Amino acid sequence: MANQFTDRACIVLTTWPNRQKALKFAQQIVENQLAACVNLLPEICSVYAWEGKIEQAEEHQMLIKTCNHLVPEIVQQLAIHHPYSEPECISIDIADGAESYLNWIKDHCR
Repeated sequence: MANQFTDRACIVLTTWPNRQKALKFAQQIVENQLAACVNLLPEICSVYAWEGKIEQAEEHQMLIKTCNHLVPEIVQQLAIHHPYSEPECISIDIADGAESYLNWIKDHCR
């Protein structure tokens, strides 16, 4: 059971190389109540270090609104479904916001 600290709303960031696969993953995690909402942003350009080189890729940024206690399960699902061997997956706590919206996030996550 989640305690007060782990039940805080947060945003998980990840990127996907393919919009259709990203959309499928977004639908899956919302249907399974791992997230209340997912925003899939238009194509972005990512520049990153990988295997000793500087790489550049067109990707789709995903903003996943969820609760802290569900982040480990989202990480696990990304490991299963994401095409990258090391997908971006970082969580940012939501420090403040509209109380009704933050409660909506909690109400729509398991």
